[in-house]
Amino acid sequence: MRPAGAHGLSLVDDLKADALARMKAEGFEPAVVVETSPGNFQAWLKHGEILDEGVSTRAAKLLAERYGGDLGSADWRHFGRLAGFTNPKPNRRLASGLQPFARLLEARGQVYSRAPAFIAKVRAAVAGEAVVSGGTGKTAGQGAQEAPPLRPLDEFHRDPRYAGDLHRADMAWARHAAAMGARFARRSCRRATSPRRAAHNASVSMPSGPQARRSGRRSRGGTTGNRRQCTFS
Repeated sequence: MRPAGAHGLSLVDDLKADALARMKAEGFEPAVVVETSPGNFQAWLKHGEILDEGVSTRAAKLLAERYGGDLGSADWRHFGRLAGFTNPKPNRRLASGLQPFARLLEARGQVYSRAPAFIAKVRAAVAGEAVVSGGTGKTAGQGAQEAPPLRPLDEFHRDPRYAGDLHRADMAWARHAAAMGARFARRSCRRATSPRRAAHNASVSMPSGPQARRSGRRSRGGTTGNRRQCTFS
């Protein structure tokens, strides 16, 4: 689950108990703490004001860096685990082989003590970057900086962090693309063979005649083997 639309919360994922204690001692008291598996925690911090996407993402990353959270989960719209449901990750299974339940440990709902000063610092950092870049990708006194390339989708599919879960890998790539400034272009969508179907086609010989016409109509499930592929601009 995650907040709907713009919001004033930050999720810090994959925290340990000592990091959680340090967070509280330093004035970053979580509004909600969920134990996602034994010894692993997610903390939601309440800023007390609605943040735009850039400031919200920067705040999440700074908090993750400060307390050793998962930087890959630090953005303005990352999902957190909902208490009462199980954690299906294979590496989080209990000794019994069962999946652990996510447990709600705290739900005080308060704005953390350091919120005003921290958010002011985050806003200043984001504004400073905007001034340096001038909104054109150029640094003062220098030519245009080359933007890092958009990472291909198959790189995320091969990433061991997602353990072959292509849904999670696709979501991670979409967040990466959005962070790079890519925009989904509806009008440029076209029919394309899915990677799984393409791999299958490459491993078997193509039928001919009536058999080819029959196999090209529909898959067993009653739908075509193609899917939409969109370009970015």
